[in-house]
Amino acid sequence: MSLRITLDPNVPNAQPTIRKTGILVNDVLDMFKSGLKRKDVLARWPSLDLDDIEAAIQYEEDQEDIQFINTPKVDVPSIPWEVVKAELKREGRL
Repeated sequence: MSLRITLDPNVPNAQPTIRKTGILVNDVLDMFKSGLKRKDVLARWPSLDLDDIEAAIQYEEDQEDIQFINTPKVDVPSIPWEVVKAELKREGRL
């Protein structure tokens, strides 16, 4: 995580903010998703600079990578309950 992005326990749900400004990373990203440009974000929050905006974008990309890494696709065959039940009965556990 960039040093520009902080997790403050005093922010509701400990959402990531930019450099302890209290500006939520998600608020910045939502502006982009609504079609605004970097200059619009800087006009809205003059305390930010371009590096802060890039850090917010990178943070989101990093979170997507982490979620992908932590959710591997595992192909586990399903076993019908009747088969499981028969095996448990055979073992005397049911």
